[in-house]
Amino acid sequence: MPVLSDRTIREQLSAGRIIVEPLDENAIQPASIDLRLDDTFRIFKVTTRPYVDVREPVDDLTELVAINRDQPFILQPGAFCLATTLETITLPGDLVARVDRPYGSPGLGSKYRGQSGPTPSRISEDFQNDDKTGM
Repeated sequence: MPVLSDRTIREQLSAGRIIVEPLDENAIQPASIDLRLDDTFRIFKVTTRPYVDVREPVDDLTELVAINRDQPFILQPGAFCLATTLETITLPGDLVARVDRPYGSPGLGSKYRGQSGPTPSRISEDFQNDDKTGM
């Protein structure tokens, strides 16, 4: 599959086939669009739990951290965090991005559809649904 050039990206944006909101024109690169991280991050806390049971909610394992836009966010070595982009991206079905089936895909029954910030894991909902169906 070919990679779109900046000229083709601009054509697709003008035609409304690719939608990036808000779009910073300076974000369009020779073969990509740069995205920016929002100012909230969900970081994982150190825990004394011997294991994490993903069948149960794990909201208490993370903490939401908000920074000022002009303040750097430093991710320590070996750490993991969740973040969201400032931009919302919409692609037509015949174009492929690095992520082919994002969390919000309707066909996936996504638990993360419509989120507006970094969200704790909702994998426990899979097990709650299994309990209701007798699986």
